[in-house]
Amino acid sequence: MNNDIWNEICFILSESIPSNTSEQVFELKVIQAFEKLGWSHFKKEISVRENIQLGSAGRITPDIIIKSLEKNLFVVEVKKPSVDLMNSSFQDQLSSYMRMLRLNFGILIGNEIKIYVDGSLVGSNKSELLEKISFKKDNPKGLNFVTLFQKEKFSYENIEAYIQNKIEIIKEYKTVDILKNEIITTEYSEYLKNQLKIKLLREYSESIVEKTLEDFKVKIIAIRKFS
Repeated sequence: MNNDIWNEICFILSESIPSNTSEQVFELKVIQAFEKLGWSHFKKEISVRENIQLGSAGRITPDIIIKSLEKNLFVVEVKKPSVDLMNSSFQDQLSSYMRMLRLNFGILIGNEIKIYVDGSLVGSNKSELLEKISFKKDNPKGLNFVTLFQKEKFSYENIEAYIQNKIEIIKEYKTVDILKNEIITTEYSEYLKNQLKIKLLREYSESIVEKTLEDFKVKIIAIRKFS
């Protein structure tokens, strides 16, 4: 069932539209996709461009807010498929809505789906990307998206478990990057050279080992670009 829903969402948001689709038309498609997930535009569970008063002077107008019993669940920022979602201003805009609406997560939808979490949960001052989901049929990430955001099965417990799992992965990758940067320093290169020297000294005199190693330099390089 989830497979069928996700594949239909792929058709709605990717296969059925031209690459130059306007943002207004694409927004209607996004609304249609969330209706496939069980949310009702008619019942105002899908709130479109709601004008929200903040304080005495401020106002915001998010593209889409998904609600339940008039309670805001999550916010969706929509960008036409032809634009590059790598533009940091899109993330900043979504983050601003999340912060002002006091929501822990939000979704950016354009040529793919991006799920962001509030940065305070990962020790950052800006939102953090949890997941990128491409519009490919039978995409396991897409099937999980349906499970998480389908109205019938939606629960904060499941969302929180998903967020915590992703946060642990993010923290793990950050630690890996720190270690990679540490390993390629001169200190580790010298350490490896010293270990090689110790090994060679078991079989050869110090004079031979010193003369042998003086023509070598140990250098550690990363085999791929850091994430």
